[in-house]
Amino acid sequence: MDMYDLKQIETPRLLIRPPEKGDEIDLYNSITNSLESLKRWMPWAKETSLEKTKTTLESNIYEWESRNSKDFPLIVINKEDNKIICDATILKSSDPKITYHELGFWVDSRYQGKGLITELVTALAKFSLENLNEKRVQLRIQPENTKSIAVAKRCGFEYELTLQNACTDCQSDLVDDVKIFSCCDINQLPKIQTKWQNKDNNNNNIIQNQKNGDLISRNSTAMSILNTNNLILLPDPNNYLIYNILNKTNLKSI
Repeated sequence: MDMYDLKQIETPRLLIRPPEKGDEIDLYNSITNSLESLKRWMPWAKETSLEKTKTTLESNIYEWESRNSKDFPLIVINKEDNKIICDATILKSSDPKITYHELGFWVDSRYQGKGLITELVTALAKFSLENLNEKRVQLRIQPENTKSIAVAKRCGFEYELTLQNACTDCQSDLVDDVKIFSCCDINQLPKIQTKWQNKDNNNNNIIQNQKNGDLISRNSTAMSILNTNNLILLPDPNNYLIYNILNKTNLKSI
């Protein structure tokens, strides 16, 4: 299975899926509910807003739909109340000869202490090892982050080594060590029921570009306008995954 074909991963209590337009409000609420703990470990949590959450979400959606990313952000939903409780990320190794995934995660503070993150990490590790045929899944955790270390151990990850001076601590702004935990065997993981579903074949229609013969993917949801300091990127009106690029100074296509 190609990672881009994922529709959702399901566990007894969670739905895990790629981000969708409209997720920003619930996701931002989860961030604000957990802001103090997030600031301790997540650099991006120093400056948050609904607008920044929406911009990041739109970028994440585009990366999934363009099939041009090695980082796969995921939205995590608590099935009991249908609320977004966090996002998670599967990061693919940059070395094509050594295939492994690294997981990143956090959780809304209102949902801590219920075993939901153990369920999440187990599901993502199982999906990577079993369905994507990765040889290794790893976690990078600062020594002071005892809650995440406890999650790694509950999920059957094995401590491997400590990298000295491998990150910057968000609180002190000083260099800090990183502990590496890994799982290379699906039998290490807790026995949590996990299933996954591919997107319907009709979600993305492949059409032939009559002009140059290239294959262009047609997206199932509307794409957003993108802005940089000097450029405006306008989505194709027919919802093909192409953009018309304009110079902001004269609004001429380039």
